[in-house]
Amino acid sequence: MPSFARELEQTLHNALAEASGRRHEYATLEHLLLALIEDVHAGRVMEACGVQTGELRDAVRHYLDTELESLKVSAETEPSPTSGFQRVVQRAIEQVSSRAAELLGGMAFINSPDVSYLLAASRALAFHPPSRLSIAPAIDSYMMGNPMSVS
Repeated sequence: MPSFARELEQTLHNALAEASGRRHEYATLEHLLLALIEDVHAGRVMEACGVQTGELRDAVRHYLDTELESLKVSAETEPSPTSGFQRVVQRAIEQVSSRAAELLGGMAFINSPDVSYLLAASRALAFHPPSRLSIAPAIDSYMMGNPMSVS
């Protein structure tokens, strides 16, 4: 698994643990959603958007327990993330770097070497684990409604 901010890495691990605990062969988007609901930061963002996280948690747990019987295996196994699970994580990285480019001035990077440098750095988020680690707290804070601060 690529290296992410400690909190995000723990959330992804929790999604895999949810699948493993239910003896599911695959970790699906529902496992990821449950882990995100239980993540402190993601849970706050959902609640700020009006999501009733308690009700959603119960509904997702019920779905995982009743509707995904076909994913169960008899022996204990390490669940594999589905392609949907992987695409969501990749798309999140793309969205964050696009939003960072917008916040850094969009096309202004043509005239500003500072913004150009920061844009290039934000695009590296998808490929360079230390970059993801250093920018994650600022993006997390921004997603919760605080001003974006890149220092």
